[in-house]
Amino acid sequence: MAPLSVLYIDDDPGLLEIGKIFLERSGELTVTTCECPLEASEILSGKHVDAIISDHLMPGMDGIRLLRHLRQHGTMTPFIMFTGKGCEEVAIDALNSGADFYIRKEGSPEQQFAEIGNTIKRAVAGRRAEETFKKNEELYQWLSGNAPPEIVENLNEVFYVLDKNATVTYVSPNIESIGGYPASAVIGRSYVDLVHPDDRTGRLLQFGSSLAGSNEATEYRFLKADGSATWVKTAARPILREGRLIGIQGILTDITSLKTMEEALRESEEQYRDLAVNAPIGILTCDIEGCITYINRCGLDLLGAPGEEEAPAVNLLKYPPLVQNGFSGLLRKAMESGVSIPPLDGEYCSSWEKKAHYRVHISPIANQETVTGARIILDNISEQKRSEIALNNANKKLQLLSEITRHDILNQIMVVQGFLQFAEKMSVDAVQAGHLGKVKGAAEAIRRQIEFTREYERLGVKEPAWLSLGGLIEKIVDAPIPIRCDRPDVSIYADPMVERVFSNLMDNTIRHAQGATAVHVRCSKTGSGLLILWEDDGPGVPEDQKERIFERGCGKNSGFGLFLAREILEITGIGITEAGRPGRGARFEILVPEGGYRFI
Repeated sequence: MAPLSVLYIDDDPGLLEIGKIFLERSGELTVTTCECPLEASEILSGKHVDAIISDHLMPGMDGIRLLRHLRQHGTMTPFIMFTGKGCEEVAIDALNSGADFYIRKEGSPEQQFAEIGNTIKRAVAGRRAEETFKKNEELYQWLSGNAPPEIVENLNEVFYVLDKNATVTYVSPNIESIGGYPASAVIGRSYVDLVHPDDRTGRLLQFGSSLAGSNEATEYRFLKADGSATWVKTAARPILREGRLIGIQGILTDITSLKTMEEALRESEEQYRDLAVNAPIGILTCDIEGCITYINRCGLDLLGAPGEEEAPAVNLLKYPPLVQNGFSGLLRKAMESGVSIPPLDGEYCSSWEKKAHYRVHISPIANQETVTGARIILDNISEQKRSEIALNNANKKLQLLSEITRHDILNQIMVVQGFLQFAEKMSVDAVQAGHLGKVKGAAEAIRRQIEFTREYERLGVKEPAWLSLGGLIEKIVDAPIPIRCDRPDVSIYADPMVERVFSNLMDNTIRHAQGATAVHVRCSKTGSGLLILWEDDGPGVPEDQKERIFERGCGKNSGFGLFLAREILEITGIGITEAGRPGRGARFEILVPEGGYRFI
């Protein structure tokens, strides 16, 4: 189907350019633009268009004067008044002058011109249907008195005749394709019996108007033989015989598919509008200059604006609080680069004293690779931030209590160990010396466990960060075995304590890999992420020990090294296992998930 031709009139060349781009994007419309109503009259005198869009206030001739001029000269092209002047009088004046639709300039350009595009298609479809009815009415008027019955009966539209009492005296056989009735089952019945009960009062009034000479096309629901209803459009005019009114004749067209499409479109528009308006997150759009073009209720609340009228006064690129917290710079970067900004958190205080913590998503709005603005999603995380602050304060108090308690316990352990040394020197009884040795071992175990709590308490205290693998290896000081790292340019997202992981792996190699001469650290990508391998050429780990070595308390030293390593890595979803072959060296596999690594 050929695109519909549209004439768009506005004295703002920038708006004409944007409108043409948006309207032609679907390929269903071709748009001619002009900045002057007088120029539009000249274009229309030599060119057919399917629809006209016009601003109201323009120099020389306003949109309503242009509309009246066209209607007075017989131009019935669908006319859509698209203006920023929103008073009720202008809307009424436009519609009374023959405008098909009146649309205010508000909201985002993308939404506005999508609505206009749909409105154009509805208006053109409706006008074409009316023209078809008009032509068919004239045809049927001639056919009913001059043409053979078989010609009437083979037309697509249904031709019918009613007497003055609204009884069907004739209907063309194709009534069966619309209503499921044979023509014989309809003739002789009251016209009202074939109308949906909710529409009958209106149809009786319309029947009276048709008898009086009105030929206005109207719509109603026609009852089918199976009891269901279908939407039809009809137009009729009176039948006169020798100056005497004997009934009406008319045509009937099934418009169910058109009605279904209009209803689906209306429901879709209402659904998305309702979702945007009532979304529990702030939704904003702005133009390339930073001016707000749309904001929903939650967005108004988050900005702290008293109402929709005040919100547009906030220029997102220039508003001081947004400039100071870095939001404006990120917004400008997104629109200049055409690339979305990853979610980030910020703090905001409006000129209306509204304070909030938010998480923001910024994505550019582009049309044919030209950025025309940005879409901003704001999520209010103030409650979450308050909870985080309260939790941090509680953790600090717990850490202080733990540190004091640990300090006191270690002091007492030192006292115990000191007196045990005195007791051992004074002991002359072998049995007693054995008991004292066991007490000394238990005291040492308690000391190690208390020391371990200091290390474990640090887990997750600091925010995870991107850390260079090469830098982590370099921090292993005084390593008696050489380490070769193939990919020092890899960074991983981990708890800052991850450096203890590699220190503990080296300590494990030194203590348990007797005869090892080197450690090799290398990387390989897998379907699950990045695999970092720590390999030595020692005796390896026995099969029955591969999982036990990560348990707390397992080992010849403190028993906490590899247990702590796994705990540190799991904070950011990193796993560690031992997969070497006994007799051929240890092989620790550290799996970093997708998104948790990058190459510098």
